[in-house]
Amino acid sequence: MNEHQSSVIIKVDDKNLDTDTDTDTYIAIVNQLFEKYDSNPYMKSRLEQHLKKLPLSLELEDSTNQKRILRTTHLTNEQCQFTQIFLYNNKYYYLPTSECFYHYDNKTYRTIKEDVILHNLLSSIRKEGQLTDWKYKVKIQVMKKIKERNLFHSIPESYTIQRVLNTLCPSIFSDRLQAKYFLTVLGDNILKKNPELIFISKPKSRKYLQELDNVMYNLTGINSNVHNFVTKFHDSYQYSQCRLVKMNNTLPIELWKEMLIERGLDIVCVAVHYSRRYECSDNYILGINNNNNNNNNNNNELLKYTLTLKNSTLTDIINRFREQYIQSHNIGILSKSSQAHSITSSNGVGVCTYEDSTLSLSSSPPALPPPPPPPHSPSPSLHPPTPTNTLHKSKFIITWKNMHYIWKLYISHYSIPSVVYSNTLKQLLKDIYSFDEEMDTFYNVTSKYLPCVSDFIRFWENTITIIQQPITVSSLSVSSTADVSVDADTTETCCELEIDEISVLFKKWNRENTNIDHYCCNGNITETDIIKIINHFFPTIEVVDNKYILKISSSQWNKQYEVRKSLMKLKEHYYSKYKNTMISFDDAYHFYCKHNKNKVNVVGGGGVGGGGVDSINMSVSKRFFEKIIVSTMSEYIEHDAFISSSWYLQQQN
Repeated sequence: MNEHQSSVIIKVDDKNLDTDTDTDTYIAIVNQLFEKYDSNPYMKSRLEQHLKKLPLSLELEDSTNQKRILRTTHLTNEQCQFTQIFLYNNKYYYLPTSECFYHYDNKTYRTIKEDVILHNLLSSIRKEGQLTDWKYKVKIQVMKKIKERNLFHSIPESYTIQRVLNTLCPSIFSDRLQAKYFLTVLGDNILKKNPELIFISKPKSRKYLQELDNVMYNLTGINSNVHNFVTKFHDSYQYSQCRLVKMNNTLPIELWKEMLIERGLDIVCVAVHYSRRYECSDNYILGINNNNNNNNNNNNELLKYTLTLKNSTLTDIINRFREQYIQSHNIGILSKSSQAHSITSSNGVGVCTYEDSTLSLSSSPPALPPPPPPPHSPSPSLHPPTPTNTLHKSKFIITWKNMHYIWKLYISHYSIPSVVYSNTLKQLLKDIYSFDEEMDTFYNVTSKYLPCVSDFIRFWENTITIIQQPITVSSLSVSSTADVSVDADTTETCCELEIDEISVLFKKWNRENTNIDHYCCNGNITETDIIKIINHFFPTIEVVDNKYILKISSSQWNKQYEVRKSLMKLKEHYYSKYKNTMISFDDAYHFYCKHNKNKVNVVGGGGVGGGGVDSINMSVSKRFFEKIIVSTMSEYIEHDAFISSSWYLQQQN
């Protein structure tokens, strides 16, 4: 019966506890317990003892619970404060695309391993002391917070931004405004903004962009960051969607790679920051133009250049080319304002010789007698057909090839892409100017940019020899007092001129021909222009690194003979003063420079009216000097950098 009552009470208690909290219920439970154990003195005594101790037990439990609540609240607050301070002092970020963690020390962004973060976190918890018992709970919460901190929401400090701008300018961009615009464009691409825009840069910038894209993919796991950068204009592009980006291309690619390895992540984060700050690249380019500051002129230039295609049509571009680079003339009428007489060069270039464009210069000293010239073929002539029509008597003509070159000068000068195919350009100009199909020539037009080009072509045709086949020149050998033959490939390899040497030779030639009425310019020409002229008019010529022109020689300066003469003097010098002493390549070259007396007089003063004559010492480069030594004296070379004493001791014989 007692067991049955106990079972019933338990059922009642469960039901009451689930549905009612009235004090009468608990009083009823106590009454039932007294009734149950009324006949059991021991259990009745125990029940009375429990009831007597109940107030104290409840007070103890209440006190313990209050302490636990206070401790939990305190630790929770400590956890929140610790997390906040830890994440502030340790700027850790995460990218889901790369599944990598990153750290920013207010100067530089770096990738960091998760184990390093955990070690730092647990060490900080132990150092803090109060959260030791909660260290795993704190660790989980902090790591969760870090994974919620996207790298692209970080805000770089001014130091980082300035260092990135200094990295890009002036190495890749001419000024900081261009660098900022590029960074904003890059940030837009990372955040997938304005995918319809096309950014056009110079062809040689492709290698820099490709390397940047590779580094960005390795660092962030995001690819195709420069997918909308192109180096050539396609007729399918809409002008309204095209933007121009002006980039330099002189920085060595290896140095660019090193810069990206060191600061690539900084570039990415600053780019995203700019994109979020300005919303998009178009907003940046339009916004800076509205700011009144000291760089307002630069702002206008950047805006105008960047939006050149957006704000233009093909007709606009062609018209600007005509206005700035082409001058029209009526047949047989000479413009009085030009005060010039017209000439036609041997390659058909119609040019004007301005009366103040030449200076009276003295002739240069006679050159050393050269050895017999090698077999060669003359430089290709660019002479046009002889005109037969009366229309062709016009004094002002430009061949299509020269017109095309002037067009290239125009787009190169303004750093804009060629937005039209050459055949289309030709047809558009034929619709404007008089043109003869047979002679492929425009009439009654001239250009102020052609005189120097015309003179350079004449200089090339009259003084430059193109080496077309292997040759053997015994006079190049300096291995003994008696001349011996050298390998044909060796001599062919040594026939080269450097761009700066060609520039000086052109000035020398121009000075010597300054009194001839059909030579137009004063010889001032940039090395960049020389490269452009050679690539356009002589495309078969081999140019290496935009510096070395291979398989050519000059009638004005025999470099090989000059080195040979210096080496013969060196041999006599060492034979008379030294015994059994090796000659380093450096010492041999210093000797050559010291005794070289090949002076060239050229126009000085920086252009027309500059006045004066500069005397330039024409010396071969150390690279070419050593090239001659290696190719003609290989049996006397020791340790790759010395000439054996046996070479000059042969003088005894």
